[in-house]
Amino acid sequence: MALTDTYLSDETHAALVAALTALDRDPAHPHPLSDRITEVLGEFGGVWPANVRGN
Repeated sequence: MALTDTYLSDETHAALVAALTALDRDPAHPHPLSDRITEVLGEFGGVWPANVRGN
């Protein structure tokens, strides 16, 4: 599957980078880091995996 470039506004990109950078990488956190990264990508960047779209 070929990837296509996605361009975000400078503000959205900065918020996304800041949110990802701020994630606590503590393995004792109640949610896996991969889940938190997915949430940040969706909430700040509007980037979601296809499986959350539903039917």
